[in-house]
Amino acid sequence: PKIEKMLEKFNVKPHIGKLFKLSGDRFEKLYGKDLEILRSIITHHDPQGKFRNEFMDEYIYCGSRWKAIVKKENLPNAKL
Repeated sequence: PKIEKMLEKFNVKPHIGKLFKLSGDRFEKLYGKDLEILRSIITHHDPQGKFRNEFMDEYIYCGSRWKAIVKKENLPNAKL
């Protein structure tokens, strides 16, 4: 967490499998379009949110459990 402050000016993205202390909003700003694509994929495959957890609610959905909407343009190879 201390190193995050020092690396902030470089817009470094945290490794999702490692410990980090960023806010959900900061996480969303760093990952941008990639996070939107991930939300669409997750929502497409888990529309009821049965496999979501607290981490996903805070970082992937940034505090809003049902925020994501499947966007077909984000899933070019999927058969929707």
